[in-house]
Amino acid sequence: MTTRLDSRPRVQAALLVLGALAVASCGGGGGNPGNGTVVSLTLTATPVTITTGTASTLTWTSSNATSCSASGGWTGSMALSGSESTGALGTTTTYTLTCTGPGGSDTRSATVAVNPPSSGPFPLRVESGKRYLVDAQGQPYFLNGDTAWTLMVQLDLAGAE
Repeated sequence: MTTRLDSRPRVQAALLVLGALAVASCGGGGGNPGNGTVVSLTLTATPVTITTGTASTLTWTSSNATSCSASGGWTGSMALSGSESTGALGTTTTYTLTCTGPGGSDTRSATVAVNPPSSGPFPLRVESGKRYLVDAQGQPYFLNGDTAWTLMVQLDLAGAE
């Protein structure tokens, strides 16, 4: 009595090994297209947080790229490295840059947060039904100096407004 062994698993394993060797020898099977140089990009905003009406500076550097294009808060074709002012901003804005080359592409974003300007203690107002001033946050505001106090005590509510 002879036992017949099934050779299919061995053949399948041999084909997998041969396939892997063929892919490895041609340098492919995934990774970057082209000549193998990876495109890399950095994009920063300085400062990251500003107040309304001020600007930030965007700075970027790419390597192994042949072109860069901007989107989001800025648009168009950009140099491979450089810097650019955002101009005066009124709202939080995100800037995106994509650089492309033979080895693929890289995309980076930088967000500039815009805070409203601080009003400080102003405007001052006379506290309703009282004889003292409060600041914009409703906290008592104290004057330092005799001349200013002399002027302030002469005002009524209508005069203070």
